[in-house]
Amino acid sequence: MTGKDMEKLHSKRAVVGFDGAVDTLVRVVKTAGTGETERDGFEYYTSLSGFGRELAEHQGKNCSFELKKNREHFGGNAPNMAHALSRLGVDAACIGTMGAPELHPAFLEASCRKISYGCPASTLALEFEDGKTFLEQNPDQPDAWEKIRQQLAREKESAEELFRNADLTAMVNWSELSYAGKLWEDVFDCCFAESPADFSKYMFFDLCDVSRRKEEECRKILRLMAQFSKKRRTVLGLNRNEAERIGQILGAGKDTEEICRKLQAEYDIGEIVVHSGKENFLFAAEGDIVKEAVSPVEHPAVLTGAGDHFSAAYCSALLMGEKAKDRLRFATEYAKEYVRTGKE
Repeated sequence: MTGKDMEKLHSKRAVVGFDGAVDTLVRVVKTAGTGETERDGFEYYTSLSGFGRELAEHQGKNCSFELKKNREHFGGNAPNMAHALSRLGVDAACIGTMGAPELHPAFLEASCRKISYGCPASTLALEFEDGKTFLEQNPDQPDAWEKIRQQLAREKESAEELFRNADLTAMVNWSELSYAGKLWEDVFDCCFAESPADFSKYMFFDLCDVSRRKEEECRKILRLMAQFSKKRRTVLGLNRNEAERIGQILGAGKDTEEICRKLQAEYDIGEIVVHSGKENFLFAAEGDIVKEAVSPVEHPAVLTGAGDHFSAAYCSALLMGEKAKDRLRFATEYAKEYVRTGKE
């Protein structure tokens, strides 16, 4: 990204919400080491399937596994995405559960503005070379919108103005927050319903793992996204599994293009971007259908947060006015570099 690109992004404002977690990233020990050094002789489970088979073999028995901590890091889709947007040059604010009454120390590393309305979730992330598994405890926040408004008022800011003035509003991790549906409705009703449409600005949605939600819940949140589409240019980000679940709900099968066509036709979603470990797919608002192969990273430095960094890079390219193929290529390469190095 050139200096001119960064300068352009500095003038763009983004608001990202509404989760937040402290992630403890661990590997599962297969064979213990000598104990002389932390890594001496240790062998780890390298695949989800291998670890899954081991668990299945212990059915009906007690078992235990040793975990080796890699690091503790701020987490949650919103903090990860807002941090990456900020690193890319966007004036990004994260609204999330990052500590109350004070920020949890882990979030001090995040380079974005931080607006916290509650205590963070606690996440144990089991990392393997072919994927990751999150074990999460997420506190309920039934009065989340009121807490957000109160926190912004303490910072002498109006919630309505913050959202209406944002060039990009990103609402992520709907599936894991029990109260997210109500919170998203509150944002629409308070900040967008009575304001004029502005299609120079964007709404980005990431539902996350919709398999844990009922079909009618998924349809309801898609209908809400259709309401947002009347006010902003909307973009839906999905991974491959999420796309297939949505396709099942819509009766569109597993074909990515057909799923995207149904989403656009039935819910007026401007564009849909689907990312996976092998190929990324964009059904663009311009009418373009773009695919970008994803080359594997042999020794990934990190797996957690790759999707959020992909989303941040894609949205940054949107804000810069890049063409569809360039948006997808930039997001693909940015996420790959993050996985390879663990750095933005």
